[in-house]
Amino acid sequence: MNNLVEKELVRNKNKNARIIYTHERLSAVIENLKVIDYFKTSKYILAFFPIGNEPSFIWDLIHTFPKKEFFFPRISKKEMRFFKASQKIDFKIGFASIPEPVSEEEFAYNFLNTTIFVPALAIDIYGNRIGYGGGFYDRFLQKYKNLQTITIVPKEFFSIDILPTEPQDIAIENIIII
Repeated sequence: MNNLVEKELVRNKNKNARIIYTHERLSAVIENLKVIDYFKTSKYILAFFPIGNEPSFIWDLIHTFPKKEFFFPRISKKEMRFFKASQKIDFKIGFASIPEPVSEEEFAYNFLNTTIFVPALAIDIYGNRIGYGGGFYDRFLQKYKNLQTITIVPKEFFSIDILPTEPQDIAIENIIII
């Protein structure tokens, strides 16, 4: 079986999984982030609006770290750019029915003191991840190489087996398993 087919099988299985995110599981995200040095010093957070099986920790994160500036992606012509937002009303339905920020205040792409959260439907012990298949984050991370990356996944999506990869896939540096 080739890597594309294997990735699609994992993607479809995990998209349809039913994950229960208890308050304890979501609180663990915040507690883990409080002790990560580069996150503590990050002024800018590039986040994503949680959809489907993704853990909805971002609103707690914004509330817990009010001095950090949060930016969310907007998709245009296969390119992902980040715009400022800090509450649910700052969004409208965008590309692929995913909420996107309405703000025109774009991130300055100064990556000093910046952390990016990367969505994943699966991740392995080496940071290889399977996303939603559009390649937006991989292209963004190839273009902007000096970002500190974090993925937060439920334990059900973590694999000790190596996931299939393709040459353009970018491994994630930090994984928080909840």
